[in-house]
Amino acid sequence: MAVILVGCSSPSTPQITPIDSELNHRLLTGEGLDTRLFSTSQTVQYYEVAHLDALAPEAAQTALDRFIRRQYRRADLTRLREFTVLFYHPTFLVDYRAEAYEAARDTEVGFLTEHHDALAAQVRLVELPGPGQRWRRSRVLYHAQAVQRSVTDTVHTDQLLHR
Repeated sequence: MAVILVGCSSPSTPQITPIDSELNHRLLTGEGLDTRLFSTSQTVQYYEVAHLDALAPEAAQTALDRFIRRQYRRADLTRLREFTVLFYHPTFLVDYRAEAYEAARDTEVGFLTEHHDALAAQVRLVELPGPGQRWRRSRVLYHAQAVQRSVTDTVHTDQLLHR
């Protein structure tokens, strides 16, 4: 009798994919959006994130910060006063795309209300008044629908994005 053991190891970095890359692009740039229905000064971006729970909360937050730093440019924030990035756990047989457009249009922060139980993390930037590009950054990690880690700080654009 042969026994085969298969080990599962969690990746050291989460796997992040856009829920709808075309919608994310349109929300970020405003291209093709009706400005009567969508804000021109605040936007939201949607991603699925796998294996985030395999990391310690601090490491998970660092991984998400790194992702945002690589994914976005300073120019992306130029026209914005608020910028939110939402990360959802992948869920079998659920297509978040069907709800993302309506959520971005109809809800203040863009949460997928039908899938609040799958929310893994959010990063929200709100521009602060005054000289320089300073932002209040709120980062929240969720575990089993409860806040696992919540950190708010003030950062400059060059601390958020490198390019």
